[in-house]
Amino acid sequence: MRSNPSLTILKSLTNAEDAIVDTAGETIEYTITVENTGNIDLTNVVLDDVFAGEGSPAPDVSAGS
Repeated sequence: MRSNPSLTILKSLTNAEDAIVDTAGETIEYTITVENTGNIDLTNVVLDDVFAGEGSPAPDVSAGS
């Protein structure tokens, strides 16, 4: 079987009220979901969101999880 590493990343609003940002300095809460959609386990995955500050190391991600 051929190795096929792949990740799906979804960033979504946690609170529907955050869809309208009309105040300077308003805090927006969101959730980032990372799914291993490939057929091999991934290690040392780092998620870096420029709007959230520093990158966060993710745990090892098993294939299909």
